[in-house]
Amino acid sequence: MFVEYPAIEGRLLMGAMTAKQRPDGFLYYEISIWNSQKPITSGPFTDWDPRSWTTYNGDGSWTCVGADGTPLPTIRLENFRDGLEDYAYVLMLEKIVRQQEAKGDSLTAEARQWLTEAQEALKVPQTLVQSMTEYSRDPGTLYAWRNHIADLIEQSGCEVDIP
Repeated sequence: MFVEYPAIEGRLLMGAMTAKQRPDGFLYYEISIWNSQKPITSGPFTDWDPRSWTTYNGDGSWTCVGADGTPLPTIRLENFRDGLEDYAYVLMLEKIVRQQEAKGDSLTAEARQWLTEAQEALKVPQTLVQSMTEYSRDPGTLYAWRNHIADLIEQSGCEVDIP
């Protein structure tokens, strides 16, 4: 989660990689290491020092101090959140798929076709994530996957809460 790392990595970690690997949880030791004593009062250029440890930039520092002392999110935190939203879409589609599968033989031909497409969409594409160390950093590939899942949720006509 360093400043120098592509921001998409945090999003993939919490979204597509979580959907593919299904970990039991995610533990991160610190998100608000504020070594800089100067708050951010304006932007885009600031005096904020991104170092969280001697020569590490941003690790453990997902927020910055705002003018009144309140935390301001970083791009890293926003991508982390976006990844959680990507994963929420997966969970929503999974719930709809289970509901449709439970209908069994009563599904229309159109509904069976939708179900097959949705089941395939839930498999994280190899072009997006092959493993925890081999993945695409192309936002277009990520958006294509997420948008396809969103389209399938909308096409289902079902209203679901995040499980």
